[in-house]
Amino acid sequence: MRDLVLVRSADDRRRYDIEGVGSLRRVGLFSRTTLLLPDGDEPLTAQSRVSLSGQAEAVAAGGDVVGEFSEQTLLGHGGEVVWRGRKLRLESGTVLISRYVLRDGRTRLLEVQARGWGDKPADVTLGDEPVDPGLVLFVLWLAQGFVDHDSGTGVATAAAT
Repeated sequence: MRDLVLVRSADDRRRYDIEGVGSLRRVGLFSRTTLLLPDGDEPLTAQSRVSLSGQAEAVAAGGDVVGEFSEQTLLGHGGEVVWRGRKLRLESGTVLISRYVLRDGRTRLLEVQARGWGDKPADVTLGDEPVDPGLVLFVLWLAQGFVDHDSGTGVATAAAT
């Protein structure tokens, strides 16, 4: 297990870094679209598919969809994540704490505790199995969107929830 913290960049207020994984860079003030910049891999764009649909995707520069999320719960924010063809499950924790666990079957791949976009917006615990850095960033982006939506502070964030 490895514990990591997502922190705001000192030189770019729209970029958030997580050591050994990569960065998230919010594209605009009123946009949910975010660049996922995994260490050692191609940049991806995380975006909601259709407003208020509960669906989101990560798209490579060439237009190929690398990851998809489909919300499948009425309460909470759980759903299916498909990453490079691999089906995974994102589970939400309690209502009072914004905690999300990504699982492959019974194996816990990672856990995110999100707090919204501040100086240290999220803690991440990686499981023992290696996880694609792009997938870690995509789940972080989803979790932050859920927190924004639930708190009512996000603009146009309901699309990913």
